[in-house]
Amino acid sequence: MVDQFIPELLEIDIPAVSVIQAKAFLASVVQKHLDDSVVAHGYGSLVAAISYIDSSVPLWASEALICREWRDSVWLSCYEIMDKVAEGKRTMPSPSILISELPILEW
Repeated sequence: MVDQFIPELLEIDIPAVSVIQAKAFLASVVQKHLDDSVVAHGYGSLVAAISYIDSSVPLWASEALICREWRDSVWLSCYEIMDKVAEGKRTMPSPSILISELPILEW
């Protein structure tokens, strides 16, 4: 679970942590979420899942495409959220809140 990643940083205090550090931390949380989501489906990591994009097995190629499109939408959403934080338009989300706001992988 993401909240177990670093529990003491669930609510990030911007004055105590620079925006750059907070973004780096949240990016690592998102990457872990991406990898964990495909591991549950039998892949070793998101990179491994996407590596099947040119597979001769139609199911694997299809799943790789789904993963690649999902990855892109997750990062676009994540960066949009981080930009709003940097612009002062919203508060820094906890890891669990951030993950809950990201697109869901649908096989």
